[in-house]
Amino acid sequence: MKFDQLISYFNQCQDAYWLFNDDHILIFANGATHTLTGWAPEKFMGKHWRELNASLQQICAPHQTDLFTWDQPPEQPTFASLQIISPKPRMIGRYVHRVAISHSSDAQASDESLIDVMTFRDLTREMNLEVAKANFLSNAAHELRTPMSSVLGFTELLLNNPYSQERTQRTLGIIHRQAQRTVDLINELLDLSRIESQRGMNFQLKRCNLHTQIKTAISGLPPQQTQRLILADGPHSVAWANIDEAKFQMAFLNILSNAMKYSPKEQAVHVRILEQTDAAKNWIGIEVQDQGVGIKSEDMPKLFTRFFRAEPSSNVTGSGLGLHLVKEIMEQLGGKIDVHSQYGQGTRVTLWLPQSKFN
Repeated sequence: MKFDQLISYFNQCQDAYWLFNDDHILIFANGATHTLTGWAPEKFMGKHWRELNASLQQICAPHQTDLFTWDQPPEQPTFASLQIISPKPRMIGRYVHRVAISHSSDAQASDESLIDVMTFRDLTREMNLEVAKANFLSNAAHELRTPMSSVLGFTELLLNNPYSQERTQRTLGIIHRQAQRTVDLINELLDLSRIESQRGMNFQLKRCNLHTQIKTAISGLPPQQTQRLILADGPHSVAWANIDEAKFQMAFLNILSNAMKYSPKEQAVHVRILEQTDAAKNWIGIEVQDQGVGIKSEDMPKLFTRFFRAEPSSNVTGSGLGLHLVKEIMEQLGGKIDVHSQYGQGTRVTLWLPQSKFN
């Protein structure tokens, strides 16, 4: 490859590239160097490999000293992950290899020489995703193990003990509830996986009246729940948005279910449609307000985290996936969520969607 072609390519890359000549002196560093290390490329031009290695060590975690022991570039391709602590904490992949280049424009000329190329790539996002994936699998396994252990334990009791019919029925009821909990968790995991992996590509968007959508969703609830609902009269004529009906109803029913579960059975749950205008667009909101246990202020930042369940919810069944699922759906619909809560006095959740005007 021609040297000038290589330089032109590196200058367009988001990865940082350093080139060293036969004397191990830095002869080129592209602009991405500053983004990843905070160093101006020209500051280190003409420096020896050893000196640059020492400078790199100063911005890396102390436990990685063994990665900077070379006095010159290694002869074989080498990769290492560097934990950068300055100017911004991140994980960097460092790859060192040799490349043959030509300085002549004559394709027939044999003036090739070897240069050492050190590449830096920001791996922070990939590493965070791997950690998140591992945590997700660990949490999912734990959440599934709990009800399944209960099912197994109570089944063994029934198999090994001649219980009365009354106690047998009571035990079967526990098994059924735990099995249903497992099914619900698996369904939520599958819903979340599909939505996150497809990033809205499977959403069937169409212009819908949200008041109609709310009434449709509520119609599928059992009577003991619909009796607690107070649906306020709202701005029906402007309550239009582009939504995937099934996904929107999934999000709305999730919020409504939480309001029911965390409120006393004799307390009403209020649902109403709102309008809001900001500098960018008009919004239609679906507000669900309960008079339940509320949420502690320290729990608010973690509400949409997978598997997170606030302390007051310990006696209420749930997976901790619902609000995370709602957030994913709303983001794919171009919407947002507002949550206002006061511990001990209830919670108000509003699902906001961009208003769709008839063309």
